[in-house]
Amino acid sequence: MKFAFLFSLISLVSSGQVRAADPAHALRQATAQEVVFHYGVVPAAVVLAHPDKHPEREMHRGAAPKGASHLVVALLDAAKGERIADAEVTATVTLLGGASATKRLEPMAIANQPSFGGFFSLGAPGIYRLRFEARRPGVAEVASAEFEYRLSPEGRR
Repeated sequence: MKFAFLFSLISLVSSGQVRAADPAHALRQATAQEVVFHYGVVPAAVVLAHPDKHPEREMHRGAAPKGASHLVVALLDAAKGERIADAEVTATVTLLGGASATKRLEPMAIANQPSFGGFFSLGAPGIYRLRFEARRPGVAEVASAEFEYRLSPEGRR
């Protein structure tokens, strides 16, 4: 079920839980250095709305800044078509002309599939650059991918 992550995010977009003007801005993918990056952005409120003992509610210590977004990335080995669970993943979120934040994304599971995620503040409308780096054990080259993400004044992505 390597596409369970994609299905989960597409379901959130179609159900209206993801504030997306265009689903293409809520879900993207790219391949770099034999790693396929699939990312999604969901309001942290969606994650924090789960019951207290739900695994997704407890992700990332269950704390998110007010108005934060949950940034999630799933990695696939392009040659094998299998999910990558043992990488160290960092994300850098930069508002063009503004602030930048880099965090190590924590391992997590979505639909029982390995993923990586963390909370970021995406409050100001504008164009963001999302850069992911994945370091895999036994692989010298760091895989990286960069995406453009737009946030409108109405809060729609």
